[in-house]
Amino acid sequence: MQSSSSFRSLLPGMAPSLLGAVAVVGLLYVGRNVLIPIVIAALLSPLLAPVAGLLERLRLGRIGSALIVAALLAVVAASVAGVVSRQLVVLADSLPDYRANIVQRIEGLQPEGSTVLGRIMEAAQGVREEVGGEEEEPPGAGEGEAGAGEEREPVPVQIHQEPASEVLAILRTYGGMFLQPVGMAGLAFVYLIFFLIYREDLRERVIRLAGVGRLSLTSRALDDAGRKITHYLRAQAIINVTYGIPVGIGLWFIGVPNAALWAILAILLRFIPFIGPWVGAGLPVILSFAVFDGWIQPLGVLGLFLVLELFSNNVLEPWLYGASTGLSPVAVLFAVVFWSALWGLVGLVVAIPLTACLVVLGRYVPALQFFPVILGREPPLPPAAGFYHQLHDLDVDEAGRLLADHRERHGLLVTLDEVVLPALRLVQENHIGGELTAGQVDGMLRAARKALRPLVMGEEPFPEPALEVPDQAGLVCIPAHDDLDELPAQLLVALLRSKGMPAVHMPADTLAGDLAARLPGGHRAVLCLSTVHPADDARVRYLCKRLHGRDPAWSILVGAWGQDPDSLQSLREAGAHFVTGSLAEAREWALRKRQELETLET
Repeated sequence: MQSSSSFRSLLPGMAPSLLGAVAVVGLLYVGRNVLIPIVIAALLSPLLAPVAGLLERLRLGRIGSALIVAALLAVVAASVAGVVSRQLVVLADSLPDYRANIVQRIEGLQPEGSTVLGRIMEAAQGVREEVGGEEEEPPGAGEGEAGAGEEREPVPVQIHQEPASEVLAILRTYGGMFLQPVGMAGLAFVYLIFFLIYREDLRERVIRLAGVGRLSLTSRALDDAGRKITHYLRAQAIINVTYGIPVGIGLWFIGVPNAALWAILAILLRFIPFIGPWVGAGLPVILSFAVFDGWIQPLGVLGLFLVLELFSNNVLEPWLYGASTGLSPVAVLFAVVFWSALWGLVGLVVAIPLTACLVVLGRYVPALQFFPVILGREPPLPPAAGFYHQLHDLDVDEAGRLLADHRERHGLLVTLDEVVLPALRLVQENHIGGELTAGQVDGMLRAARKALRPLVMGEEPFPEPALEVPDQAGLVCIPAHDDLDELPAQLLVALLRSKGMPAVHMPADTLAGDLAARLPGGHRAVLCLSTVHPADDARVRYLCKRLHGRDPAWSILVGAWGQDPDSLQSLREAGAHFVTGSLAEAREWALRKRQELETLET
């Protein structure tokens, strides 16, 4: 009931945002004919701006440089279109020659024996012919036999020419299918020229719109977005060309007709995510089955595309892309579906660059910060919060995997200090705040020990608490409050034992009076008070004073795990020799202090 009421209370605040999002999506759909050319030009301009800048440095002027770049782009596009159109004409003329081979392959795939489905289809065809024969008997057929000797008058035939109005109707119906994309491409071409000429002016106007006080922030956002778009499109072009050229050469060696056409289509179609590579590979594969009589050449075409795809996906793309877009795999899929639903085929092509721009803007604009959270490649939760979440769900496997990944990148001590200790602090804070029960805390601690054991202990169990302090103990770790404080104590003891230092920890329920009595006077050892609770509370200060008064020879270390030791001056006044919030620092200090004590004893 409480969750439903809180959700209803959020609805009034969410309504304006939802209405705004619906309005933006509607505007993108309704204005697609105007926005698509602008978006295409805006995405191409950062890619071509360095070329225009190079021509400007050759004293060609800004307008001349922009026109030359645009002309070169038009020549490349026209050349590609010319080659593709000529190859398509040749392919269309050759297709009737492959008809007999296609029929032969289909007949060869059919089984010799009659199948159940085939017998059913034959029976249905026979019934249809019998019924159709009775109904389609022409009127007067019976009269024809009686009057067979009579001559029939010839039927006059008239030829009607299609009026010009019907031709115009066909042009109106189908002409728009070709004129609209051509018009949008021409408009994008014009926009591109102006964007190249006035690129600095447009950049300054965008910065001015963001506000004079945000000059540096807006400039970094534009630079970041332009850099990501340029890197992505350049990497995509390099990958597609290095993929398409071997496709053309390989198909030419195999003997597939129109190899140049399939090479160009392979380059162009790979700009379309997901479906583009499949279409680019599927067309020549299908053609190879129609052209060749045997199976060697079609299998060779399949092998060619398989090898090139493996090389491109596993070598070229990780090397050239890296994390260039900053998008998660789920975000890429969502972007492709969303933009293709709005803008069709053009949306498929521009989906990834546009979504990458939104993620970049979300890093600099507070109102759009949900884009990096939802669509970004970065983990949605910090490592400590993610570890806490897995412990809350009692998911030991995922918690262990998170720790193992973090340890592989940063090392064990950093993982303990930056992931485990902050997560235990979150457990303590949420327990004090009433969000976690005592039973939940116990379950999370058991899950934490299971997840930590392979990383810290290997196959060995965690150290058990010592009821008595052995004489050879170099460090005695004392949980200040409860089981939450005992887990870091166990971790510190395990870390010190791995370095050869004898160390033990006391049970979490040890009373202060019993604690002082169990420690023999004159025993030169390091005493560590372990706590994830606020370290300046009365109990920790009392323990420091009690232990310091029991024997000033003891070296007292306070492990205020996950806390800022600079704010704990009261503990030093109570008798603590060293206060730290890091297991790494605690281990280093304890080892150094142990060496000092051993030197004094000798």
